[in-house]
Amino acid sequence: MSFDSTIEPTVRDEIHSIVVQLLIDVDVDIRLRLQEDLVGYIDEVNSSGDRPEYVPSKEDVLFLIVERLLKIGTFTTEQDLNIMAEYYTNEWRA
Repeated sequence: MSFDSTIEPTVRDEIHSIVVQLLIDVDVDIRLRLQEDLVGYIDEVNSSGDRPEYVPSKEDVLFLIVERLLKIGTFTTEQDLNIMAEYYTNEWRA
């Protein structure tokens, strides 16, 4: 059977599903904007193509989530933390 990207979920959809499941598993409530940032980052790092065999493993996704959160959380001043908090909590400003 051949791959049909109009019917099959995309790699990004699969990554999003894994991210959501991991967050549910650890009982963490993360805003939609941050979820989208994580999915975009993982998809960018993993960008080998959009075929099902390119979906990263759950372990790879978890590693990339931690890596991204560490990068996001690396701020040096109180002002940087406030900017980050405002960006990720104001979802209505896409």
